[in-house]
Amino acid sequence: FPGDILTYTIGALIAITAILGNIERIALFFFKGEVHKIHKPCLFLWGKYDFRVPPAIGVHAYNNVSSTVKEFILFEKTTHSPMSSEPMSYHYAIRNFIEANK
Repeated sequence: FPGDILTYTIGALIAITAILGNIERIALFFFKGEVHKIHKPCLFLWGKYDFRVPPAIGVHAYNNVSSTVKEFILFEKTTHSPMSSEPMSYHYAIRNFIEANK
């Protein structure tokens, strides 16, 4: 069992390193180069420890969205699901963004 965890961890780190080295290409794959067409208010909510969709992809989207009203929030204690791990902060972030941009 401990060997399996070590193997998984090493595999995950290799994958993360490969992903971070190609972040622009991965972001383009996810967003197909169309994110610049978005002009509506955008709120990007990301977990600092999200290894499924690393924060760098969210930052790339944030930087390339054409909206003048945008916000990127990085949840410090979260992986992929800030709505589960930091529900109050997640709720407040959404509510505050909506209230500020009515």
